Amino acid sequence: MKKLLLLSTLFIWSCNYDEIRPEQAECSEAVTYESHVREIVGLKCATSGCHVPGGDGTGDFTSYESMRTWLNENFFEKVIRDGSMPPAGSPNLTEQERETLLCWIESNYQEN
Repeated sequence: MKKLLLLSTLFIWSCNYDEIRPEQAECSEAVTYESHVREIVGLKCATSGCHVPGGDGTGDFTSYESMRTWLNENFFEKVIRDGSMPPAGSPNLTEQERETLLCWIESNYQEN
């Protein structure tokens, strides 16, 4: 019985761990906001009516400084894990853009 309880606990823990652990990307170079991410954010996030001043999106993503507040687990969750950003009806992230953002997250959201 103890063995079953231990195995059940490990199974449940491992499922939860996988759920919250960020995906791993194969990053061949350091990814920074200025060199790699700014263009993606400008095309997919900081668009008219979305993550711009006065837009419907939460936060202003028109610059690294104004976006910095939103760079946390929530960014990973919405963009990578849930895929809820960009929203339906907006251009989806390409696999390359998604990989670039994941590398940026793994490098702790470097600016330059």
